[in-house]
Amino acid sequence: MIDNKLPVKDLWMPWVAFGITLYAGLSMVSNAPFYSGKALDVRYRVPFGMMVLVLVLFVVVSTDPPVALFGLFVAYAISGYLLWGWHALHGKPAEIRKVRDGGNDRS
Repeated sequence: MIDNKLPVKDLWMPWVAFGITLYAGLSMVSNAPFYSGKALDVRYRVPFGMMVLVLVLFVVVSTDPPVALFGLFVAYAISGYLLWGWHALHGKPAEIRKVRDGGNDRS
């Protein structure tokens, strides 16, 4: 057992690190539609259900932070590929969102 209750044997650790590195590298160059925090607009009202979800998220993270945060990061890492597969299954092209430029560059 390594640390933070993760049952990974010492012999497997280099291979686990290799797999995570390979996944991260391939995800950086893929067109998987991961959610970006840049699209968050805090100027408008938020539904009550979303506020309850944020509160539950805080409670879950505060109960066991290392395991809960690791689970959240794994869920985020898988979410882009699940959305990509969902779009492919239903025949929709994967949408690539453009971030609005806030600058006044008029060239």
